[in-house]
Amino acid sequence: MDTYKNFVTNILQGVITKYNLSIISLDDKQCFLVGKLFALSVYHITNLIQDRFTVEDRSKYGTPKNNEDFLKAQLRVWASGLFYRWDDLLSGNESWLKKYCLEVLPANQPTLDIILPVFQSQKKKKS
Repeated sequence: MDTYKNFVTNILQGVITKYNLSIISLDDKQCFLVGKLFALSVYHITNLIQDRFTVEDRSKYGTPKNNEDFLKAQLRVWASGLFYRWDDLLSGNESWLKKYCLEVLPANQPTLDIILPVFQSQKKKKS
């Protein structure tokens, strides 16, 4: 579990810092970027976020030779694309939703059990 979370944290550190995000892991295959009252599954946002990626972002991919390299390559592309092209999403602005036809699904209980405490701690910090 920690290895995947560490990959995500290390490679997306610039995005995490810029947008004051937290990163939490549900299991060894799923992490969430958590902002002010939103959580994005790193795995599930792939198709959405790549819409704005440029040739420059994609050039970070390189030529991965194994699964670990593939994961790191994908995360490097995300790091560039998210950092430079998804300010509206990562700052909590919901205006980007108008462009996309998305089905909103409720989170399952294991996901809520991990994410809700993060939201509650954010509220306490504001008080």
